Amino acid sequence: MLQWVPFLSTGLAFASFITGGIVGKISFLLFPQRVYQLFALCGGILVGLIYELVTKTVEQFSETGFGIALGGAIGICLMFILESLFHNKKMNNKELTLQSSIILTIAIGIHNIPSGISLGANFLKGNNDLAFSLLGVLFFHILPEGIALVMLFLLAGKSFLKFSLPALILALILGIGTLIGLLIGNESLKLNSLLLGIAIASICYVAIVEIILKAIKNLRVSHFLVYFLLGFIMVAIYLNFI
Repeated sequence: MLQWVPFLSTGLAFASFITGGIVGKISFLLFPQRVYQLFALCGGILVGLIYELVTKTVEQFSETGFGIALGGAIGICLMFILESLFHNKKMNNKELTLQSSIILTIAIGIHNIPSGISLGANFLKGNNDLAFSLLGVLFFHILPEGIALVMLFLLAGKSFLKFSLPALILALILGIGTLIGLLIGNESLKLNSLLLGIAIASICYVAIVEIILKAIKNLRVSHFLVYFLLGFIMVAIYLNFI
């Protein structure tokens, strides 16, 4: 049974990313000419996810606050390094958006490692009911990540098929994290808190610098707030019902 758990988590994660991608694709088709409105909507979705992630992290790792803070500092430094590596003043808007999608993919990948470890550890301990509940929660939490990610890929001029590759990679990372959890358990709270700190800081950086600021610069404040709050409220309501 346990040997199939990483495959199960990988398959469910990939299905969730693709489902979220389909929802994002439909939204993109409904508003094809509203690029920065979609940026604002995407920013609201990410901020909603960040709020949920911070809340859960504080609840689960309240005793390892230093690890979270250290991870946050590392995450910010990592994002600045990635920005300097990818950034080119000659880039057009689509290339800059593709850069944002790559950085967001990296941030989500970092987050998927401790999520997978926690899942695998619960199966290892025999907490099957809790573990299957976590699988369901992960599926529904990944959906809005898929929406945000596919929007960036589509805004960068990439096809839905090309979005499926990073979706598969992210699902595999979750599966690898699950395998690690099955092998070593969830004993290293400091490592998990460090990884979650990096993930939170990375996603915050992407949401603010790569998405929200671009939307603010190109939209009226009132228009930005409408789409941003719409994305945030959608995620808040959605996450409260799962």
